[in-house]
Amino acid sequence: MNINANAEEKERLRNEYRRLRAGISPVDRGAWNEAISRFVLASQQVQGAETFFLYRSFGFEVATGEIIRVLAEAGKRIIVPTHNHQALPANGFTELKFGEAATQKDGLAEMEIAVEARDVVSEIDLVLVPGIAWDHSGFRIGFGGGYFDRLLAMIRPEAVTVGLMFECQVVEAIAPEPWDKPVQFLATETGIRPAIIRL
Repeated sequence: MNINANAEEKERLRNEYRRLRAGISPVDRGAWNEAISRFVLASQQVQGAETFFLYRSFGFEVATGEIIRVLAEAGKRIIVPTHNHQALPANGFTELKFGEAATQKDGLAEMEIAVEARDVVSEIDLVLVPGIAWDHSGFRIGFGGGYFDRLLAMIRPEAVTVGLMFECQVVEAIAPEPWDKPVQFLATETGIRPAIIRL
């Protein structure tokens, strides 16, 4: 598939699966989010990590609020993208600090600290990645800005990458671009499984 055709197909899938994700019933969405959080937090990958990079969910994304809460209570280090969605990973991140002096958010006393990318990127143990559509090999269609592809290119090879999605967001195959970075594991409401490596 040529580059233009691939871009058009990705945009078609992006729109189709954005609508599909938005159409999930509140009951199913709540149950599936709860299951994904439970599987992720109980996973060997998370249990062995200390510094996490993850997104703060909004809209119809797989929810990360419970994951952040449990990781914070366990004393884990939590890094998130900056509020400026136009910012690139190289421009820096936000570290979430928790304690009595911080502002109350989602049941947690939270404070945001700006951190330089070069100071923390080599310390990230695990990244939780959002997406609109995914394939079995861990390639994804995101919002189109390339933020997480840039981030995944920056982290150390030993870091673990996990995509968060509902099963209905998984397609047979996505044609990757040269810069696309697949995740190593797929986390859905049915459990966590390794991505299938393409030969």
